[in-house]
Amino acid sequence: MTFSSKAEKALSEALQNSRFFSGRPSEAHDRSLVLKYGALSQSYHVKANRIMAGIQLLSVSWDFPLFFGSAAQKDTYALLNRINHFSPTSPLVYEPTSGLYKLVTKIRINPDNLSLMIQLLPQLGVLQVLTAKRILEQKQEPISLKRAGDFDAASLKALEKLEVELKEAGGSPSSRWEGVELFSAAAGLEATFKEPPKADLTSLRLSFPFMDSTSDFLLDAKRIDPWLGKGIYAETFFKTNGNEADNLRMAATLNAVSFNEDVDHNCLGSLFAEQNGLRHMVFIPNAFFAEDLAQHLCSNAYLLSTESGE
Repeated sequence: MTFSSKAEKALSEALQNSRFFSGRPSEAHDRSLVLKYGALSQSYHVKANRIMAGIQLLSVSWDFPLFFGSAAQKDTYALLNRINHFSPTSPLVYEPTSGLYKLVTKIRINPDNLSLMIQLLPQLGVLQVLTAKRILEQKQEPISLKRAGDFDAASLKALEKLEVELKEAGGSPSSRWEGVELFSAAAGLEATFKEPPKADLTSLRLSFPFMDSTSDFLLDAKRIDPWLGKGIYAETFFKTNGNEADNLRMAATLNAVSFNEDVDHNCLGSLFAEQNGLRHMVFIPNAFFAEDLAQHLCSNAYLLSTESGE
């Protein structure tokens, strides 16, 4: 069995065994699955990506269309930025070929990250559905966008129950990502420490190359999200020379182009604009603990910084 077929089978089984997705109304297609939430639907896609060292790698994505309309303008840039400021793993992006505004998560499966992604894949899908629910609850979309639909009552009830469970799981005084696991996340990156690590390390700050300056990366194992409870938080800040309007356009553009085939970093989290630059954020709640995730977030931030600077 080739690596790609082995990985695809393992990922499919992880979804089938997921408590949230098991039994949910769905339609199976060739290398894809469409999950139903009333009038709304979420798609899971697998396709061959590229060959490295003779191994056919896979690209796996979660898509959740929420609106359709024309290309982003000033009001929709503001909407995208507001949403991507709190979206834990999936940016809301505009796809010009379909005219859809959709949440997207894309990961690239290789032999080094397969075990992590088998564990994390269903959780990323769940976080995307929760984000869709929160976006639609806010009812802040501009009149230029039309909703793709709304959740049905059964899906809303299941999601509300899940939100309570996530907060309860994040309510303990400690985090599963604290201490040695988090410290080991920076293995091989010691030269990039901006602050000396401590014996009881719960956060670390690194500096990665970015254009003619550096990006600022923070990994925090004690961050508390008012919506999802305690978990692991990663952010990378990129200083820019543009004004706030320029940064809004840049954040929307970079979020969209992150899904190009030649991008190597995994597209976890979202970029959003600030007055002096761009900030990229990822948050995974304690209930979705995954082995080696802290190390993955460190290496992914390095790739994000170096690719964004090219």
